Amino acid sequence: MIKKIIYKISGVESIYESLNPIFYLSKLFTKIFVKINGKKIINGPFTGMQLKHSSRGSEYMPKYLGTYESELYETIISFCSDDKNKLIVDIGADDGYYTIGIAKLINKGTILSYELNSESCIQLKRNIDLNRNFFNNQKKIEVINKKLNDYGDLKQFLKNNDFNSILVKVDIEGGEYELFTDDFVKSLSALPVMIIIETHFDPNAELKLIKRLKSFGFEVNVIDKVMQKFLSKTFNLNFISKSILSLFWLRWTSEHRPKYNRWIIAKINK
Repeated sequence: MIKKIIYKISGVESIYESLNPIFYLSKLFTKIFVKINGKKIINGPFTGMQLKHSSRGSEYMPKYLGTYESELYETIISFCSDDKNKLIVDIGADDGYYTIGIAKLINKGTILSYELNSESCIQLKRNIDLNRNFFNNQKKIEVINKKLNDYGDLKQFLKNNDFNSILVKVDIEGGEYELFTDDFVKSLSALPVMIIIETHFDPNAELKLIKRLKSFGFEVNVIDKVMQKFLSKTFNLNFISKSILSLFWLRWTSEHRPKYNRWIIAKINK
């Protein structure tokens, strides 16, 4: 209760954390883990992928542990499981976690990675080069250092290629409400597409976006961010070991998400 009260007082959260010994111990163990592990992902569908350059917009420990946004794993694995020629449009690609991970999972296809931030774009390209042996040469990745404005940016590319299955993944920190206009949604609805949108900050805008998607024939599901029971599900540890590790687990797996933050999964079945 005291912790909850403290966290509600503006500017006091960092003071509380600085007085918490778990903060310093977890930082020490994080450094040891990264040193031993070599910055490789150790669990989940992207196991073996390397992220040598920490991302700008998200915590890197959940990625290395394989817990990062794991509520999406089932959806992504299912989408990637067939042999169709796929187009992946990763809007807000950041350090390439999904760009590279999905490149491993799909059998053949092309990935367009949009990243507006120049620093993140450099990290994205470095991580792609680092993981060339992680995915085979049948997958083409094109990094685009600009904002995707509308469907017109994709239209010519789609016209010149034949894709049987399309995934549009969007994480642009609130910009999703501006991107998904009526015209953009209508154009996407004519394609064999699945859309994954991370929504931010505004439940009313999210509701309008859901209604817009449904009005153009999309089947829509919403996934809340969930706390993963990764420790008990993944490792065969005795009670004492689990208790010790769990002291650091909440900090290690924290993604520091905003209060209102969910996923929209929208599909057109063709």
